[in-house]
Amino acid sequence: MEPHTYAVENGPYIPSIAGTGDSLIPKPRSEWSEDDMKKVGYNSKAKNIITSILSADEFFRVSNCKTAKEIMKTDESINDLQTRFTHIINNLHALGKVMDSEQQIGKVMRCLTREWQPKITVIAESKDIATMTIATLFGKLREHEMELHRSHKV
Repeated sequence: MEPHTYAVENGPYIPSIAGTGDSLIPKPRSEWSEDDMKKVGYNSKAKNIITSILSADEFFRVSNCKTAKEIMKTDESINDLQTRFTHIINNLHALGKVMDSEQQIGKVMRCLTREWQPKITVIAESKDIATMTIATLFGKLREHEMELHRSHKV
């Protein structure tokens, strides 16, 4: 996993030291190692990659988000998610990070909210997931999104 994608999936790295029991205490900045500083920077890199591909409206919508993970949790349609995801994948490709279709599908499936879990489970258990394209996944998700909207109206 690329360091900046870790920040998107897990949130920012916070250098810390052991406290009492199992607790962790944030390390004072003066005690950060060079590795700590590098890891803290991954969140900024991820935020920069994400925000660099946004339109002005989208940028202002997420500009107050503190972490890359928070930016990714904004409420959006599947079409919006597909557009943003495609931009991110293209930017990562330009930076030398190439993901195969299976990796892309896994990332999309992990970023969806809890209401999508039943559909994600069905897709994950399907026999054709290894040969599925990202376009097919987004098609299935759009169908489910329409069904969710229909069921919420009833």
